[in-house]
Amino acid sequence: MAGATSLSLCNVLCFLVNKAGSTPVKMIKSALIDFYNAEDLSAAKKILMDDIAMLKTSVKFPHIPQRRDGDNKLSREVDDIFTLYICAWMRINS
Repeated sequence: MAGATSLSLCNVLCFLVNKAGSTPVKMIKSALIDFYNAEDLSAAKKILMDDIAMLKTSVKFPHIPQRRDGDNKLSREVDDIFTLYICAWMRINS
């Protein structure tokens, strides 16, 4: 099938996309940290990173480590997801 694309579904990313723009960032981050576990957030970040890599764009995205360990892991994973989401959103809407 020529021109076929794949669709990545993820509860974390669906929540983020539906709340972004209408809910304060701090509240979204807090909800993600309170509701989702580290595995869910890591999986969402990986999906987002893989989807961005498929864009094959000349735009440079910031380096985001694939794996986070240590203190504040959930908070850093959520920050990474937001960074990637905002960069991708700006790329798509420019």
